[in-house]
Amino acid sequence: MAWVIDSGKMKETGFDQLKGIASLEETWVSKANARQRKGRAGRVMSGTVMALYTSFKFNSLKEEQLPEIQRTSLDHLCLRIKLMTFLDGYSIQEVLEKVIQPPDPIAVKTAVQFLKSFEALDDYENLTSLGYHCGR
Repeated sequence: MAWVIDSGKMKETGFDQLKGIASLEETWVSKANARQRKGRAGRVMSGTVMALYTSFKFNSLKEEQLPEIQRTSLDHLCLRIKLMTFLDGYSIQEVLEKVIQPPDPIAVKTAVQFLKSFEALDDYENLTSLGYHCGR
């Protein structure tokens, strides 16, 4: 018999746009995460889940966690977008506006400005040689 002990907590990467600092934060799981953890018990053999939080706490959890693209730094993603030759002619903002759950436009602007100040992108959002090597 398998046992799964669910503390209800997880570590999640976050990014403070104002300070420009990424951090690993302890947060409550979402309901979707909790259901997935519950599904691990009994997947291969009979099992039981022991949740270390109340049903009241479970009901107050978010349905799903915030997508990573909306809670992390976008610097590396911006470089990867510029490496994709089939996206030539599109700005980083235009590409990221078309994803299913787009990031905050301010976060995109901040990432592009950082890459320009780092000289990984030129003034027209083209990759420099440094940007090419950083993006790989």
